[in-house]
Amino acid sequence: MSAATINPVEPSTLWHRNAVLIQLLGISPVLAVSTTVVNGIGLSTATTCATFLCYITASVLPRINSTTWRLLFFLLIIASYVSVIDLVMRVYFYPLYRAIGIYVPLICANAALLYRMETYASCVGSSAALKDSVKTALGFFWIILTMAVLREWLSTGSLFSQLELLKPFPGSSFDGPINTEPSGSRFRFPLLQPGALIILGCLVAACNLLQKTLPR
Repeated sequence: MSAATINPVEPSTLWHRNAVLIQLLGISPVLAVSTTVVNGIGLSTATTCATFLCYITASVLPRINSTTWRLLFFLLIIASYVSVIDLVMRVYFYPLYRAIGIYVPLICANAALLYRMETYASCVGSSAALKDSVKTALGFFWIILTMAVLREWLSTGSLFSQLELLKPFPGSSFDGPINTEPSGSRFRFPLLQPGALIILGCLVAACNLLQKTLPR
């Protein structure tokens, strides 16, 4: 089947087709970066910007008919925008960039973003793509933020530690110490990957229970 005859999948929703909770796509950054609310906000914001830009671009550019080059085409779009976001964070939010590490450039490999670009954004108009990008980004944002709130509060009993990382430091001149985990941990298990998987599993279970009652 050529790309021109591919029908778009259904639009994203915050619950019923949530990329993380339902499709289990893009969970690596959710598990790795959600140790603090500040880290979660940083990566979610970067991913949101990339989602908006990539979806709009995929919707307005000519559709690629070749299935061989189709994946490379979308990867180049994502990589271009993520490179710009990466440079902006290095210049203006260097402490935050150091805290969330490799997961900013790894937005290029976000399976949820790539999947929605190919199966939906490239098959519809810019207006529908924009609406879908908002829902996809918000779906990712609230999941990682919920994970971060639970993990930071359970581990330290507080929220928004290291809030200063959200302040811009132009010129990448900040040389202070950077900690990727909240200080003063009282219960370390939620910060570990097994704890993150358990919390994510509880959110998936809660989502499954609520799906029958929430409107689509």
